[in-house]
Amino acid sequence: MDSKTPLQGLKRKAPLAPDEGYRRTAAGFIAKSETCTPVATNGDIIVYTPDTPLINSKKSAEQGNHARFLVSSRHLALASPYFKAMLRDCWAEGSALSEKGYTEIPVKECKPDILLIVLNIIHGRSQQVPKKLSLQQLTNIAVITDFFQCNEAIVMAAKTWKAAIEKRSPLFPSSVSPAIKIKSWILISSVFGFHDTHKLVTKIAMQEGTGPLMTDALPIPKHTKGVPDRRS
Repeated sequence: MDSKTPLQGLKRKAPLAPDEGYRRTAAGFIAKSETCTPVATNGDIIVYTPDTPLINSKKSAEQGNHARFLVSSRHLALASPYFKAMLRDCWAEGSALSEKGYTEIPVKECKPDILLIVLNIIHGRSQQVPKKLSLQQLTNIAVITDFFQCNEAIVMAAKTWKAAIEKRSPLFPSSVSPAIKIKSWILISSVFGFHDTHKLVTKIAMQEGTGPLMTDALPIPKHTKGVPDRRS
């Protein structure tokens, strides 16, 4: 009687690559992810902006599609209480991630280039983060940072952008209307904890304002909305 066991003599299969089993069970998701801008190579979430131009790091922008970014749930949850809460099992996105190993999350009312900057920072891709931004871009960054509640992750980059803006132009550059400048800097200083700047801009608003501060849908803290507005 042959002493070999049934398994002996068979060629052992090479172990699966860390993500190969996942890729086999999520072929549809992987196919979709291949059309995304990869922020995390082996990401398990597609974050997308509905009804906005496609942003792809390898292609030029294409109109009529939405921007899609492949990201890591672990990085999102570590940096953002917003995503951490969303990815719990009690929510649809968290349940899908737990059961299937992947999910998709829409981010509305955010420009793709701004979202990509924030996602790159969250994922530690510092080489992909611009060193300079305009005041309007920094304002948009502050809005999405406040929404994601990821202030701590973004603040160091925000300090760099703020310093660059102040270096190349006054705190209130003439190319931007006074009212917009004040609202932008109030928001930026509130979100990122720039206390000296916040004190300065609110003082200017109090001195030169003519009525309640109109926030123009910016997420300016309620305690600041009583500051008089300055007419442009």
